Amino acid sequence: MTLIDFEDLERRYQAAYDARENNRIGFENFENAVANLTGVDAEGRQWRIDRDGHWRRREGELWIEDTPPHRVEEPSVGFGAWFAQNWGYGLVGVSGATLVIALVFLLIVLGSGFGQQAETSETALPTLAPVINPPLETKDLPQETPSAPTLDPTQVEPTALPPQLRDERDIPMVLVPEGSFMMGSDEDEIAYAYEMCETIMTFTGVPAESSICPDQGFEWEGPTREVFVSAFYIDQFEVTHETYAAFLRDQGNQLE
Repeated sequence: MTLIDFEDLERRYQAAYDARENNRIGFENFENAVANLTGVDAEGRQWRIDRDGHWRRREGELWIEDTPPHRVEEPSVGFGAWFAQNWGYGLVGVSGATLVIALVFLLIVLGSGFGQQAETSETALPTLAPVINPPLETKDLPQETPSAPTLDPTQVEPTALPPQLRDERDIPMVLVPEGSFMMGSDEDEIAYAYEMCETIMTFTGVPAESSICPDQGFEWEGPTREVFVSAFYIDQFEVTHETYAAFLRDQGNQLE
């Protein structure tokens, strides 16, 4: 009997969890994938991962939360034992600390001016004579008259679209300005999509030779390209499916 590989089961759980979070599989498929994450350790004990990612060990008829053997923490090593094994690192650390202290002390001594003799003689400062500047002559500068810009008759100023308006049915509309966005998938994203599809099929028990993943046609999403969209108007208020269904019922299921 093959013993359980705890790390492999954890990786498989994480892949199924990510697929569910990104809406690539439903909750039922996620439950089926997690139900297969079971095994037996070297001591014959049964283990499994629950839907929340916690390890549980079977104890009679119950599954109790427990830590698997590969996660048992080693006892902490005391300072004496650690220093006996890593005395070289300790020696380097002590030497470095000593060097830093010596450099700091040397900088303090040099900055305080230790050993320099203070000068006793005072130097008389020169007296500055006031400087009187003659008044400046002011002249009126000629002012230039700005010339009116000449307009090119061939250039037509674009008409700005109003941000809001009402259509012929008096429904308020808002403007969505023009712009561009990136559409499509590159080769790496397409390869990842097929990989995730095969992983999901494996978790749900679909045979490897199934044509479900090849039929998805993920490569049709390539290549990535920039798409330009012109400005357009859209209803200001959202109409949900429930609102539209109520409208149809109120109108006797009429389409208009």
